[in-house]
Amino acid sequence: MGSYAAVFTYAKVIVIPEQLKSAKEDLGNMDMDINSYNKTSPNSNMNSFNNINLAMIPVGERKKIADQMRTNPNKRLNTVDRLSSEGPTVQMYCLLYYLVFEFDAARDMNEMFSYADVSENNSNNFMNLVGTKIPDDIERGDNNAVSDDYAKLDELLKENQHLNVVARDLTQKLINDLE
Repeated sequence: MGSYAAVFTYAKVIVIPEQLKSAKEDLGNMDMDINSYNKTSPNSNMNSFNNINLAMIPVGERKKIADQMRTNPNKRLNTVDRLSSEGPTVQMYCLLYYLVFEFDAARDMNEMFSYADVSENNSNNFMNLVGTKIPDDIERGDNNAVSDDYAKLDELLKENQHLNVVARDLTQKLINDLE
């Protein structure tokens, strides 16, 4: 009985307050990301190559532009924690929440991190497009491919925005469960 009391106290006094603090910080970051996206139109500053015939730009200049894009991709897409729901840390928290009768928090945390896999896939597709495909197509001088790349980029940005909204809602559910 003493061991359970120690686990219960540890969860209620240390783990849950820290999880709440972290989730609230994440929620604030997600709100900033969502608001930032809503204030700008997709591709407003990225699709500057649509009105330019890339074949008219010297090969060396196209290579410089492409190399710069390859080395400076946007690494911060959203604030979803990329822990897998199958990972030991998430499973440990879920078990701890079950042990202290925080069943909703355990369920919602598991759902939140399961959803992170979808978000991570979107992020990887975005990074591949921005860091590899678009620069390669610019370097080749392929206007049609670059135009298609930017259309795909728009789709990924819209999907990322949707994923951010869902992640924010799941994070808010977890906060509500723990408060």
